[in-house]
Amino acid sequence: MKRIISIVLILVLALALVACGGDKTDGNDETKAATEPVADTTSGTETENDTAADTETEYSGIPDDKIYADIWEQTAINEAIARAGEDYKCVGTEKGTTPDGLEAWIISLQKIDDDTAPVCKCCVSGKFCYFEEGAEPETEYAGIPEDKIYAGIWEQSAINEAITRIGDDYKCVGTEKGKDPDGLEAWIISLQKTDDETAPVYKCYVGDKFCYLEEGAPDPLINN
Repeated sequence: MKRIISIVLILVLALALVACGGDKTDGNDETKAATEPVADTTSGTETENDTAADTETEYSGIPDDKIYADIWEQTAINEAIARAGEDYKCVGTEKGTTPDGLEAWIISLQKIDDDTAPVCKCCVSGKFCYFEEGAEPETEYAGIPEDKIYAGIWEQSAINEAITRIGDDYKCVGTEKGKDPDGLEAWIISLQKTDDETAPVYKCYVGDKFCYLEEGAPDPLINN
């Protein structure tokens, strides 16, 4: 009898040990599953999206052949017209280089209302916009003889500025090309009272950036 009881106890202990071993294994599996990092399934997608966002620019959707020198052709045209004036139109574009060898759109411009007007060319890139030397648009002095332009200003414009400075009751009695007291090139405009031929003559120095009367002349800007 004792022998049977011993065998039964041994079997019970064996079953108990087997049960404990199974629970331990399950617990380890759960712990392992909890500590293992979860694979990031979104990282690849986010990277691809970031890359796509980086490659999108203000010129997205514009054909590559329309972008040159870091600027869209139409933007280059707009900048050239803004530089020349709204009375100019684009009559041609080409990819080329500036006199300094820099890549640029070469924008050809012409007066809107004159198909016989000379064509001026403007070099435009993402960093600069300027006219080729000798290809600038017509200026306010176009057609005026060169000997009538001095110190950056037309003789008649210098006369008008001098009279405006001293007063409308003065007239111009002489002009000459010379220099002001500081040695700067200037038109020297001689002025005299309109209704008095015996009145003293005063001089006014006029350049493209200045206009002032000689010392001792009646200067409304000072005397008033």
